[in-house]
Amino acid sequence: MVIDGLRVGYSLSMEVNGFKIEPGANLFGAILERAKLTGANLTGANLIRANLRGADLRGAILRGADLIGANMRFANLDGADLTGSDLSGIDLTETFFNGANFTGANLQNSDLSGAYLRKADLRKANLKRADLNRAQLQEAILSDLSLSQTNLQSADLQNADLSGADLHGGNHCYSGANIAGANFIGAKLPKGFPYVDNVHARGRLLIKF
Repeated sequence: MVIDGLRVGYSLSMEVNGFKIEPGANLFGAILERAKLTGANLTGANLIRANLRGADLRGAILRGADLIGANMRFANLDGADLTGSDLSGIDLTETFFNGANFTGANLQNSDLSGAYLRKADLRKANLKRADLNRAQLQEAILSDLSLSQTNLQSADLQNADLSGADLHGGNHCYSGANIAGANFIGAKLPKGFPYVDNVHARGRLLIKF
């Protein structure tokens, strides 16, 4: 796999900072700050309260991993597989997740403000009360998600897929968001949602309703 010109080879087992990195590893509270974990296989690993601040996890496999309480600020998880992982309630501010797979992941109550999620796949993810303020979600897949309690203020949703999504909340948590080119076909939208009744503007911005 190649990510940003870097060829990533998946490793079933390696040792970093004295910790064994492998599927199912018990890394509770592990200190892995700025660790190079590119392509690491941490399927089903226990990473509760682990310090992964600034770690390089590009292309890593974290399917079903438990990351509750982990410190992942400024970490790079571009292209990572986070299918079914639990990242609920943690600070993911300005973390890199470009092209990451979050299918079925639990992101409830997580702070993703300013996070980089370009082309990320968030299908079937739990984003209840998640904060995506200023998040970069260009071309991301958010189809069929419940987003009525998700903060999308000032998020960049350019060309994102929100088809079938439920944004039917009365809290205007999408104000200031860039929705140019976004797909809202079949989505449940609140009254007063931008451009719904402005055919000229939505045509100019290539927004699909």
